[in-house]
Parts: sequence; structure tokens; C-alpha cells
Amino acid sequence: MGGKTRDRERFPGAVEDINEDPGRYLDVDRLDDLKLAKARIRGIDYIAVLRCWGAVERQLLHERDAVSEHHFEQVMEWLDEREVELEEIGDRDERVEAGGREPSPPATWSWPDRDGEYPFTNTVDSGRYAADGGEER
Repeated sequence: MGGKTRDRERFPGAVEDINEDPGRYLDVDRLDDLKLAKARIRGIDYIAVLRCWGAVERQLLHERDAVSEHHFEQVMEWLDEREVELEEIGDRDERVEAGGREPSPPATWSWPDRDGEYPFTNTVDSGRYAADGGEER
């Protein structure tokens, strides 16, 4: 904030393929700024999307010289870990049956200490407490 910033690299091909631009998360100046990328990678549910992210990261390193080798290695490690997980459990479409979920039932609740009046009212005996941070009266 308030400092000089550089324009990030943009990847319109990725937007066409996966409907998001991984450069938004990956093209950052510091490794500490990759926290959002790590969270997003952990939420990716499709191997094809992971591979697109890897291609963007490779472009950032090799073709556009926008990230460091250490940055690249860290991101690729996260992508590889997530790909192993997805190979075990499958893409989201393989895990979730179409129409297999039923809507949740409406929530119901009760308060056993209430006598049913609504809206509930709470009262405080203002004469019992000191408002100046002092002791109880």
C-alpha cells in the first residue's frame, strides 16, 4: 500500500481454459505473498486445473522471468502434492453423483429456558453494576 507496485502478468489463455487467471495468485513479489495461492491450490478439485496452474508457473519462471527459482519450486511442490491427493480421491465430478444430494431439512430450534414469547427480551438490572469499571454495587 502506498508503495510502487508492478503490473502482474496476465494469462488470458488460462482464463479461457479454466475460467480463472492463476497469475493473480502466482505472480507475487515475495514468498510470503503466496499464502493465498497455497490456499487456492488446496481447494482445486480438478487435475486439469492443477496442470494449467503448473503451466502458468513455468511461464512465469522460464519465459517471463517474473518469479524466483525458490518461488517456482515451492509452488510446484504444492501443485504436485494436490495432484497426488486428487489422483487418490478423483476429480470432483468422480466423487459427487449428479443429483445424489438431497436438500437439507429446514432448521428447527428451541430454547427450553424461554416461555415462548417472541421477540425475546433480555433485561439487565442496571442498578447492580457500576459502569465505570469499579466493583459491583
